[in-house]
Amino acid sequence: MKNGRKFTRKTKYWFLAFAVLLLLVLVFKGAHHIPYVERTDYVLDTYVTVKIYDRSLRSKKDLQELFDRLRGYEKIFNFYDPESKLSTLNRELEKKGATYISNRDLKIALDLSLKIAGLTEGAFDPSLGNLMLIWSFDKGGRLPEPDELSLALKNSGYQNLVMKGDRLECKKPIKLDLGGIAKGYCVDRAAEFLKKKGYRKFLINSVSSTYVYNTLDDEAFKIGIEHPRKEGLLGIVRIRGAVAISTSADNQKYFLVGNKRYHHLLDPKTGYPARGFISVTVIVENNAAYADALSTALFVMGPERALKFARRNDLKIVGLTEEGRLVIYPRGDWFESEEH
Repeated sequence: MKNGRKFTRKTKYWFLAFAVLLLLVLVFKGAHHIPYVERTDYVLDTYVTVKIYDRSLRSKKDLQELFDRLRGYEKIFNFYDPESKLSTLNRELEKKGATYISNRDLKIALDLSLKIAGLTEGAFDPSLGNLMLIWSFDKGGRLPEPDELSLALKNSGYQNLVMKGDRLECKKPIKLDLGGIAKGYCVDRAAEFLKKKGYRKFLINSVSSTYVYNTLDDEAFKIGIEHPRKEGLLGIVRIRGAVAISTSADNQKYFLVGNKRYHHLLDPKTGYPARGFISVTVIVENNAAYADALSTALFVMGPERALKFARRNDLKIVGLTEEGRLVIYPRGDWFESEEH
């Protein structure tokens, strides 16, 4: 601890990653009579749990292949791995100002990122790599100097990125960081894999992003949302069919300076952590990448803008403000609050 600053350690992040499994706690009702196989591994820089309602040698083999595939995605999207496809892309952009994207998954995720950036008017922005580097959340966090922030902000902005087919052009020395959408994208690919294998009921949980799929019976999955300040749950979501859920919260990666919390959900306009919400959960049909990016975007927007956006785009959201107020849309029996 220096100058009154308290920083989290990397080992604490690992502990938090495991503890934050409560972000989307799995609470099942009436589903235990169906045989299932389950596996949890540390992959994609988090703990991932997959539950397939089919207890057989085939399902165990498919689980192994699924986790192998997820580890392969780490080599594509890991912003901090100098050998990843994303890091290679960033070096080529820095050197040439333009490059062709040969990796299909990277191209699809970036296309979707830019689309959502436009839809949210920059509340979600994949061009904040320079800002993430100076905040150093991967190493426990540090408070940047104002001139560092000014330079990093200058070298960001999704408007400076132009996709023309497979060619990406960049008008500034931007570093891409797809951390706000990559886990959701990987969850989508995992779900696609299990559907192609013929499974009719499964759940994939990557701590902050969850995908549930059920065409086998009428049972609802019950997903608990962790309270970001207290032990226990903020509430429980009931969902059926093919649904993706994502939560962005200020207790996922953060450090303290005095009593002030600095978290990783940065406002692209200021370069500082966004204020207003302390947790936002987004529920959408059949698209974990979309839910992942939108939970970040709505967190950045703050309560008023987020509620308007949810109404306009027909989203289900559960937010908790800094003052402890719940923001829910639409009202209904799909969400049961644990707040009293």
